[in-house]
Amino acid sequence: MKPIRVALLDDHEVVRQGLIHYLNKFPDIEIVGDFESSHELMQAAGSTSIDVLLLDFVLGHKELDGVSMIRSFRTRFPSCRILVLSAHDTLANVSLILRVGAHGFISKNEGLSSFPRAIRQVASNATYLSSEMSHKLPETNYKNNL
Repeated sequence: MKPIRVALLDDHEVVRQGLIHYLNKFPDIEIVGDFESSHELMQAAGSTSIDVLLLDFVLGHKELDGVSMIRSFRTRFPSCRILVLSAHDTLANVSLILRVGAHGFISKNEGLSSFPRAIRQVASNATYLSSEMSHKLPETNYKNNL
């Protein structure tokens, strides 16, 4: 079985390095790239096969906003699944993120142990939400993105 190829876009190096260090423990997950900027990601994505993009929703001020990034990436790489990572875990934000085309949302407030499960779920064509968020958000808001 081939590992799930994951790319990570976050403007904070400590977040990227921490996630890489943790996720490298799982043989079914392979980090194929980590990027600080959307520009770096978009350049590399054309020549790198990515199954799941772990995307920070709020990047630096010179970057695309999260909504534009999700739409742009889905248009250019429609087979790639997008799992958004953010500390901005309000119901309104998560609903918006799913409506514009992300396949899941994981809060930066969740424990590290949630990340492999979230990546596997999104890679298997399901939507990932924490149990708390899935109870708050009606299924109709995200089932159409599968």
